[in-house]
Amino acid sequence: MRSIVFLFIIPAFFTISFFVALIALKGKRKRFWLLVWFVVFFGDGFIVSAIFHCYGYLYGKINVYEKPAIRAYYAGEKKFDRWFPVLDDNNDRDYTVDTAFKVLINGNLDYIDYKVKAENSPNNGKYFRVYVDDNTSKECFLSPDRTLRNFSKNVSIPYKEIVKFLNDLQPNNESEDKITKEIKSLLDDANISETDLKRKATEILRYIKYDVKELQEIYKDKCVARKEISKDEIAPTELIVEDPYHLLEPKPNIKTIFDNMLGMGFNYGGIIKDINTGKILADNIYIYESYHTWILQALVSALGPQSGGEFWMCNKNETNSIEKCNQKMIEEFFRKDRK
Repeated sequence: MRSIVFLFIIPAFFTISFFVALIALKGKRKRFWLLVWFVVFFGDGFIVSAIFHCYGYLYGKINVYEKPAIRAYYAGEKKFDRWFPVLDDNNDRDYTVDTAFKVLINGNLDYIDYKVKAENSPNNGKYFRVYVDDNTSKECFLSPDRTLRNFSKNVSIPYKEIVKFLNDLQPNNESEDKITKEIKSLLDDANISETDLKRKATEILRYIKYDVKELQEIYKDKCVARKEISKDEIAPTELIVEDPYHLLEPKPNIKTIFDNMLGMGFNYGGIIKDINTGKILADNIYIYESYHTWILQALVSALGPQSGGEFWMCNKNETNSIEKCNQKMIEEFFRKDRK
């Protein structure tokens, strides 16, 4: 019965009262009652928003409490073997755009350690370290050269030759037709038909024009190498981030008088801590709340809690993306110019 009241009577009162104030009343009375109507139905929403953003700016932010002792961290257990320990395990995007990769390849981070937790892998339970090395290193497992091999598959063209072609393609140098002929001459021993040879040469030329230059800018003539380490060698600093299924515990010790009233509180989106002492060295705290306006709360009560949801912000109300705030936390903590 209560649900019927919320679902039908309140929306009906909302609509009828608006049109009565809009049509029946005149002059100052109309403006006054329209103002009253707006305050009754939406006024609490503005007040809640002001409270939420005020506390979000004060406490929902990235904090760095200490400078890193070393520029490295332990990323925990990863459900893969030969892959890069990205910040967001639930994202299938290109690892080269991940913040962890960027701070490593740019030199702000020396290495990242992790533990393999993949039952079907012979390396299950082992610890590994990824770091930046020369592109000629035997330990390379992510590099422009390997990306090229994955692209060309059964056709083997040395990476140095590909770079030479790219340099020749720069303005006022060799023509594309000449480069295509040179590529075809390198493919003569690939045992493929003339039609496939021409198609493959065109694909490689396109790859050189649009991908190789980007790979050079990403890797800067370096590679990401990997080596096995012992448990005793892992970095003393650990990065822990929230995922969609597990909130980080314990919560920040931040309380307000509005917590119960507005369903408001604070969580850690990510922390960087000392493995040995458990001390938090940096954190990303975000604010959340579940109250919106009384009319929306009434609808949620009628339709069930699944129809509502929490709202959150981090980095002083800059964004609602916890991942972006975790990226910012890593960048801030490992900044070389931090005093």
